[in-house]
Amino acid sequence: LAEVEGEGGGALKGMATVVAAVAAPSLALAGVLEESLAPSPPLLLAVGGRGTEKALEEAAVSGVLNLGGRRLKEFPRGARNYDLTDITQADLSKNRFSEIPEDACHLISLESLSLYHNCLRSIPLAITNLQTLTYLNISRNQLALLPPYICHLPLKVLIVSNNKLVSLPDNIGMLMNLRQLDVSCNELQSLPNQLG
Repeated sequence: LAEVEGEGGGALKGMATVVAAVAAPSLALAGVLEESLAPSPPLLLAVGGRGTEKALEEAAVSGVLNLGGRRLKEFPRGARNYDLTDITQADLSKNRFSEIPEDACHLISLESLSLYHNCLRSIPLAITNLQTLTYLNISRNQLALLPPYICHLPLKVLIVSNNKLVSLPDNIGMLMNLRQLDVSCNELQSLPNQLG
């Protein structure tokens, strides 16, 4: 694990690609060491490999899934090997998802989902499976549309700032429990009557 200084000044723990190789012995020692030291293959720890598996193991125990900042383009296939039915919080931020992963939409106990700073262009209908979801952060993505079915969730907090939204769903008023709505830094021309 490498300590990396984050944008907010805090230290972030993440997997780094590590390459270790045996240095070549000097010419004087070459004859003596040649027989005793066979060159070792480089040690490679791929980004997301074992660290992702460890995050899944921890999530199965703690109920908190942290896959943030791993440059993932898809939900880890290995997740199917773990019982993640009791996950209540999932951090999938700072990855490269173009859509909310279908597998994440089957975490039926999920209360908090963070997908900020990805490449989201769409939200699947399967998100309506998350009937305990009260916090959704999908800011800093490429969303041009919020689908009307998102208003069928029990959201208290919806953060969709820094996207490309030109409008909000007409049925946004169906979010009866909503306490915080952040739609700043979008391309909104008007607000639905329920918000105006």
